[in-house]
Amino acid sequence: MKTRRGLCQFLCGRAFGGKAESAHVFYALAAKRQFSDPSIPASVLGANPDGLMHDVVTLGFLFESMCCRDLRVYAQTKDGRVSHFRDRNGLEIDLVVSLPDGRWGGVEV
Repeated sequence: MKTRRGLCQFLCGRAFGGKAESAHVFYALAAKRQFSDPSIPASVLGANPDGLMHDVVTLGFLFESMCCRDLRVYAQTKDGRVSHFRDRNGLEIDLVVSLPDGRWGGVEV
């Protein structure tokens, strides 16, 4: 189980990037650690469909990694980027797709 715990800690780690603060709002866009190919940690953990159906936490981490990977591919075609949002109250958006023209969209996985 140490491997699974370490994987979860790795995936949940946040490295805060850009920060902005005003009189009313504090926010941080953060880069989440995600695997470029979720099949790698699935293989390392020896995951199989039956096992993942009983371990929804690990399944959730793998699914979010897959969603992030796919959104990054789509965003790159428009010179966009994918990040993570969390405010000082702990509210968060799993993935934020930002385009160079200022448009953005939040995705909750």
